[in-house]
Amino acid sequence: MSVPALRREQPAIVDARRLAGLDLLRVVAGGALMVCHAGFWLAPFGWPDALWFMLGHVGVEAFLVCTTFLAAHQFLCTGSGPGRAVLHGALRLWPLYALLLGINALLGPVGTTLPPSLAAYAALMQNLVTPHPPFFGEAWIVAAAMLLAVVVPLLCALLRRLAFAPGLVVLAVGIVAGWGVRALAVAALDPAFDEGVRKVLAMRLDLPFYGVALAWLAVQRPHAFARRPGALALLGVITLAGVAVAHFALPLDRSFAARVALPALCDVGWCLLVPWATKRDLATWLGRPLAVGADAAYAGLLTHMTLLRVLILAGVPATAASRSEGVLRLVAYVAAATILALVLSRWVDRPWRRWLGRRAGLSTSRGTARTPHASDH
Repeated sequence: MSVPALRREQPAIVDARRLAGLDLLRVVAGGALMVCHAGFWLAPFGWPDALWFMLGHVGVEAFLVCTTFLAAHQFLCTGSGPGRAVLHGALRLWPLYALLLGINALLGPVGTTLPPSLAAYAALMQNLVTPHPPFFGEAWIVAAAMLLAVVVPLLCALLRRLAFAPGLVVLAVGIVAGWGVRALAVAALDPAFDEGVRKVLAMRLDLPFYGVALAWLAVQRPHAFARRPGALALLGVITLAGVAVAHFALPLDRSFAARVALPALCDVGWCLLVPWATKRDLATWLGRPLAVGADAAYAGLLTHMTLLRVLILAGVPATAASRSEGVLRLVAYVAAATILALVLSRWVDRPWRRWLGRRAGLSTSRGTARTPHASDH
């Protein structure tokens, strides 16, 4: 059943500047991840380990939600074929991933863990149903991004054949099914929260549906999407605050409710912030550097832990004698990781994306929701 009248409505996002808010979310999330993984330098402050786990959890989910929303919004607006979109999304991830996978293999063991067979990593199947190995730990994010690259175009192709309400039913069924699979797995296997639930793709089958649902609303009901963004953002902040408190207050590895609900609630919290973020029209002096930083988000996600490995192997102490020394080391590390991400994004990732876009014929006009930039993520 087609609904051409609905599809002719103007999407909620029409001005490239209005995605500066999403750029801000991704830049803040990237910074949170760097701080989380290098938090050991702040040990003199005596802060609990739960703080670092919480920053990592919330930061990664922001990246995944924004990626899903942007990809789904572009696909729903352009009407490109799902096969080409899946191939483009999969190939888009490869050069940096292969480069960093090779570097980590050359660096050798992580602690006492030897590098496993690289076949599973090459197929991005290393955390499909089992916990992600410690080797090249940040690669689990690429596997999650690959899941999104495959599922989002196929799901959006199905939605384009439906009216608004049946599309919502499909999305709701997907979310409920994902929760059900996770609940059954937690009850049967009793996995740990972080390694056994959050980073195992079979436990995150509902992950693509939240950002796609948001894009579906933005394209089919733009006025509803744009209504009361401030109130939705406040609700999103409250939801994310609840997720943060749960990290400190609950025994996550033993709480059935936390293991089933927290991954989804974190995604919902970020989704509630997206309408507000798309309405932020930041000044050029701030919007441009944010756009550059968000453009390098994928490079930053892949490289910051590898840089940390290199620094430790080079003899940089993993401890700090004082708070000031710990802060200085953390600031220096974040600066170095940011520069590395910008360099690799500029000279490796961005040229590959441009070439791939030309080969796939995916270049679009500048007037459509900033789609060239959206496809980059």
